[in-house]
Amino acid sequence: MRTTMDPDQMLQRAAELTVELHPDSWQSVTTGTGGVAHGRSLLWALDAFESPTTPRAVARLAAERAQSPTAWVDAMESIRALYGAGALYPVGAGPRIGHERGFARESQHVQMLDDEARTSAFLRAIRTQVTSEDIVVDVGTGTGILAIAAARAGARHVYAIEQSVMAEVAEAGARAHGVADRLTVLRGSSTNVVLPEPATLVVSEIIGDDPFDEGVLPTLSDVAHRLAAPGARYIPEVLTPVIQPVRLTAEDLDKRFYTSAAAQRWQSLYGIDFSYLLQHPGRPEAACFERRLSRLPGEAVEHAVELPPIRFPDDRQTYAADVEWCGSDRANALALGFQLTLAPGVELSSLIGGEGRTHWGVMVWVPRPSSDIDLRRPGLVTVKWSGGKTSIALVHATHSAEH
Repeated sequence: MRTTMDPDQMLQRAAELTVELHPDSWQSVTTGTGGVAHGRSLLWALDAFESPTTPRAVARLAAERAQSPTAWVDAMESIRALYGAGALYPVGAGPRIGHERGFARESQHVQMLDDEARTSAFLRAIRTQVTSEDIVVDVGTGTGILAIAAARAGARHVYAIEQSVMAEVAEAGARAHGVADRLTVLRGSSTNVVLPEPATLVVSEIIGDDPFDEGVLPTLSDVAHRLAAPGARYIPEVLTPVIQPVRLTAEDLDKRFYTSAAAQRWQSLYGIDFSYLLQHPGRPEAACFERRLSRLPGEAVEHAVELPPIRFPDDRQTYAADVEWCGSDRANALALGFQLTLAPGVELSSLIGGEGRTHWGVMVWVPRPSSDIDLRRPGLVTVKWSGGKTSIALVHATHSAEH
């Protein structure tokens, strides 16, 4: 359930916060109760709330300092993200344990545990890879299921890292399964903890519907440099981003943008001419592709195209790759999914129509009808992840467009 922020309510900053700086000005803030906020202006927003004040007052400060409308929007999004994560909370109310972002919500773990394809595949990979000599680190352990599985598979020791209140749940799980003597839960971000010994096997499931949006690249790069032994193995071994041409229904497309048909429908309902929405000068023309989560009434068409794979460990903090687009008369959107190789012979996929349906969706980029992106024409598709944001661009011979 989303929490509404009153612009005139006095808010104060939580006392226990962990701040991380990432490439390209991407910042993350984690609260003591496990809430996580991501953005580009988080540090500025935290500083603005050094003393209790209202979001409206901070918005005025942001307007004075912002060098562009985009900078002001970034500042406002940062305030909302901090409030949603519980890093800002009403004076006199006490810190909020429930939060919008982060991975401590019970419903999230129910969804993941109900995902038999995902969970069983990870357990199978752990059983085939763990040896009695292994020091295992589980990054983002959550309920502790993967760490417990590694201990039960015979690992010499398992270190389970968790920055939310789920750390206590994982400790309870270790005790319940009689492996607490070989399973140590470390509370905090993986970028801040120190292991007493280097890991020989790294286990992680920090991959979202967008394969990059949980920070898998910078996180595992840091793990490789600070926490893992040279030659350590990884579960998953390989992450392969995949572009999948899809066709959305007319009804779904009609819900994404201002269209002539929608304007006419609204006029018939409300008696107001909405044609001004189609030419509004403030319309974000740069948003040629609009991103959305897909559990769609659409279908996959044409063949999926694999992007260059990421084999762990990997030093990349960002990702950028191009694939040729041959053009399609059937596709009206591009989806970004992924394939995982957890261990030899153990695979997972988030692709639409793929075998072994998982809880993962795919991210779909829909061309704006008014843009000059034409999926029927060949070109070059570029996928980038940088600064906490994934973008897809389709470049034709004479122009490019990106979101």
